[in-house]
Amino acid sequence: MKYKLGAIGYGNMGSAILAGAVKNSICSACEIAVFDLSQDKRCECEQAGYKLLGSAKEVFESCEKVLFAVKPQGMEGLLAELKDAAKPYPTVISIVAGYPSSKIRTVLDNIHIVRVMPNTPLLLGCGATALCACQGTEQGELTDVEKLFAALGETYIIEEEKMNEIIAVNGSSPAFVYYFIEAIARWGESVGLSYEDCLRLCAKTFEGSAKMILKGDVPPAELIRRVCSPGGTTIAAMNVLESEQVAESIAKAADACTKRAIELGKM
Repeated sequence: MKYKLGAIGYGNMGSAILAGAVKNSICSACEIAVFDLSQDKRCECEQAGYKLLGSAKEVFESCEKVLFAVKPQGMEGLLAELKDAAKPYPTVISIVAGYPSSKIRTVLDNIHIVRVMPNTPLLLGCGATALCACQGTEQGELTDVEKLFAALGETYIIEEEKMNEIIAVNGSSPAFVYYFIEAIARWGESVGLSYEDCLRLCAKTFEGSAKMILKGDVPPAELIRRVCSPGGTTIAAMNVLESEQVAESIAKAADACTKRAIELGKM
């Protein structure tokens, strides 16, 4: 039997993608096959109604499309298992950070791959996903994969050579946002405010601020200017952020993210 969609790896992201596929009627649970090494994850797969198969190779040979949702460190072992897999190969949807399609094609020649960089807000149906069609992959395959991720948020098509850089923009950046919100909430707590109230107030402020940017008619620099009254409270705070070179620190963090992606791709 050919399943419509398979997943090798059933972590938070992999499980969210499959759940989104079912919720949005891209395929039914009985049309999905999964393999994961964890017994707990295997039980979760069965509870979700997916077909649990006995190996990664079995999933690879039984599905029209297969999600590679393993850690970069696990790719060498996975490809070693798949090297003798029967053809025709499925279309691969790889969410493996930093792992170039060329390394997959070295083992699985002529395979069609769509690389994807989603983010954790996908769990709530409001993710932002970057996709690229790799060498030899057809436009129709990219369109089908984009449809899957469009059901979980916004999608953007980029070139594969920028897949490492895009990680800092949308893959890792939720952590930057959480860090900033947590820091503000902890400061509020330090001056006698409720931590929980500050956390929600700041999170809602981020949500509203993001919507103002997404509206698209006013650039971020102008939005900042509109909040910063001359001689007021916000400009005093912004002066500190600028003197502490926070923008430069963010750029360094993004550079470190990209460097690590490149390192993982060489493993």
